[in-house]
Amino acid sequence: MQRVIVLLAVAATIFASASIAVGQPATPQLGGPSPRVIGGALVPAADLESLGLVHVDNGGCSGVLLTNEWIVTAAHCLSAMHTMNPGSLRIEARWTVNQIRQATQIYRFWELKANNDPERAHLLDMAFIRIPAISVNGSFAGYQRALSTLAPDAMIGRAISAYGQGMEREAFMQTGVPMPALFTNTFRNGVFQVDRAEQNLFWYSRNAANQMVGGGDSGGPSFDGDQLAGVHSLCLTSCLPGQTCPPDSWMWVDYVSACADAPMAFARGVFDAMRRDPAWDPTRAFQDIVTTEFAPNIPAAHDPHERTVWPVVQSSMFRFCERRGFVAALARYGASTSPNVLCLGASAARVISLPASDVPALTSGASDLLALPLGQAVAAATSYCGGRVLGSIGGFPGGVVHGTGPALTYDVVCVLDTEGDRKMVATAEVAEHATLPHAEFRSRGDDACRAWGYALGGFVTGVPTGTETSMTCFGSQGGGQFDTRVPDEIMRARRALYAVSIDEPLIAPDGAAIDVQLLFKLCHDALVLSYGCPVEASVEQWSYNPQTQQVLHLDSGKCLNVSGASGSPGAWVILYPCTGSALNERWTVSALGASSVWTIKSASSGLCLHALPEPRPPAASPPGGVGFRLRPPAKLTQMPCDGSTAQQFSNVDADWDRRHGPH
Repeated sequence: MQRVIVLLAVAATIFASASIAVGQPATPQLGGPSPRVIGGALVPAADLESLGLVHVDNGGCSGVLLTNEWIVTAAHCLSAMHTMNPGSLRIEARWTVNQIRQATQIYRFWELKANNDPERAHLLDMAFIRIPAISVNGSFAGYQRALSTLAPDAMIGRAISAYGQGMEREAFMQTGVPMPALFTNTFRNGVFQVDRAEQNLFWYSRNAANQMVGGGDSGGPSFDGDQLAGVHSLCLTSCLPGQTCPPDSWMWVDYVSACADAPMAFARGVFDAMRRDPAWDPTRAFQDIVTTEFAPNIPAAHDPHERTVWPVVQSSMFRFCERRGFVAALARYGASTSPNVLCLGASAARVISLPASDVPALTSGASDLLALPLGQAVAAATSYCGGRVLGSIGGFPGGVVHGTGPALTYDVVCVLDTEGDRKMVATAEVAEHATLPHAEFRSRGDDACRAWGYALGGFVTGVPTGTETSMTCFGSQGGGQFDTRVPDEIMRARRALYAVSIDEPLIAPDGAAIDVQLLFKLCHDALVLSYGCPVEASVEQWSYNPQTQQVLHLDSGKCLNVSGASGSPGAWVILYPCTGSALNERWTVSALGASSVWTIKSASSGLCLHALPEPRPPAASPPGGVGFRLRPPAKLTQMPCDGSTAQQFSNVDADWDRRHGPH
């Protein structure tokens, strides 16, 4: 009889190998269809709802509701696809009224460690999943499960009630014929006594009623009274003689002797932090997120079950930061810090698409950017950014792909020159970086940049060649910040900016919102042309600081900014918190002779501000009348400088009579 240790669902090999530390002479095996409690009592329909029992991934695993919007299950129930695309994960509450939800956020509670870390067995097999609210007892709010505070060793001797919806009967021999295990998707439960605590798990054995947790119960709950104590993680099993128990199936498992749960006590603090979801500040160039807020997002860097792990890490971080208004993210490591995440704002990074067809030329023939070691993929991304994003000081793959076949593209993050710098180091110092594992590669870069005084660390940006290679470091040296104070004389010089071609003033969006294309006030139309737009205090919003070359929106303190530091004609011009960046907020203002008309040219792109009128939409004729629709407001963009009136801006109250009508 083959003795094996089995995860309760399709899972990562790391958890199986971690379970070997129990001391059993066993070969690790992975679970197949996720189990319910073998021989357990059927859970009454009314109790399914009150307990919050749900089916995960079409019944592949079990789960339990924590609040109306959050469930918990086992981390090994989720694949790389789920992490990269939460919407692919289906959650189903098969209660009186069947409710189906797709995940919106996934937090896999794995710790990121180096490949040779002897503590790699100390992983917590738990994942939190956010979903659109589920109704419990007629309400979409107010449900909250009490969580245990007991660590595994404190659970010893306690009776727990375990629930699961997978395996109903183990495999057996019937008159010499092997009969496979039987699986259903109905919840059952059994009561077990915790008898030991090992590997940050609490363990229990088959009970006197011959009941046991089995395949498919993964992520199912164990309750200590009314408190959630843990979720089912792995089991000790044996295989039916003459059969094999491959990693992807429980079909021929003939006996489950003991199982273990991941304790809720070790994760409740992180769950509470995620529920608070503090308000981040996306106006900053960078924001460093503490480990307790971020650790659930990153899977194990050494996990061999994932095709490539660093893309999963990267895509998880993207979602973490994007939900808080940032554009990109990078993991932070190093000797002096835990694995935090660095969120990058729009002034610090730009995300562009890399067509798969361009990858071979950047990687010496490789066809899949994400299949390369991280160092080599970063070198390719840096090279691609350097040729396409003005001022980029480094780049790295985002870990996300879009499309299929010829339309396949990769997200690439191009770091801009804001509070950062490119450093050159001797190749001998980083010669092996290109092939290092993910965490080690990132750690080396962080440590080197911090040693130079860059508080937020950095990364190696190129495969070492010749005598030097480059690094990208984040955060100004000494921790200094851009001085956002504006001289009083600049603050007092309020101006209206009228586009001469349309005779309309530029205004900020409501609330001076960022990342919204700036528009001109639509105060007259071609069919209502008696006099021009009047000058009012409400449109005198702008000033220019010749020392910093910034065009300031005085009421908000924000700056005129080329979105994403784009060098392309037609790019949006927006408001954004002033950072001092040379890439997207510095302007050369020139007067046309002795007139009060300016042209405004981007110092980085070399393009001029341009008023772009929108075409009038087709008229809609109402019954018995003539239809008429105003054109939409003109937009502010940048275009090649041509001297046209669309690129001329009047900044004073000129032609009073024409603008205001007769006195």
